[in-house]
Amino acid sequence: MQRLEREHETNKDVPMIQKMFAAGERRTEAGVVAIMAAVAWIEQNLYAYAVRHFDAESYEEHLGNLRLLTRQLLLPRLCQNKIIDEDHPAINALRELIAARNSIVHPKKHIMGDDPSRAHKRLEKEGERFLSVCRILDKTIEGLKTVLTAK
Repeated sequence: MQRLEREHETNKDVPMIQKMFAAGERRTEAGVVAIMAAVAWIEQNLYAYAVRHFDAESYEEHLGNLRLLTRQLLLPRLCQNKIIDEDHPAINALRELIAARNSIVHPKKHIMGDDPSRAHKRLEKEGERFLSVCRILDKTIEGLKTVLTAK
């Protein structure tokens, strides 16, 4: 018992460390919610855009199951004969957003693999992507709205 008390005395910073971890977890949770909400908003916005030009049933039958990126590129062309460059900054930001969303929704077991240093690099890359996407979500959404509404 005395050993535990001595150890506790030497580790008085533990509550601060626990608070830091808890804050990091809340930040991650907020990021996950923001990413998922942004993707849902983009999906809904594309649907609303499409049904202004097609009837909803036709859209669902022919275009509704396409990938999000494909719809973001294809719908302006079909609806307004507007070609969106695949290297447009908003499209590149959407690619990153989709990759971040996919790593949340479809985590890969193989990311760990047998090589700890490779696994660390992969996890680090995913973490950097996640934070980067969260930081620019508002710009991504604004850019995608501009792509659809610009003449």
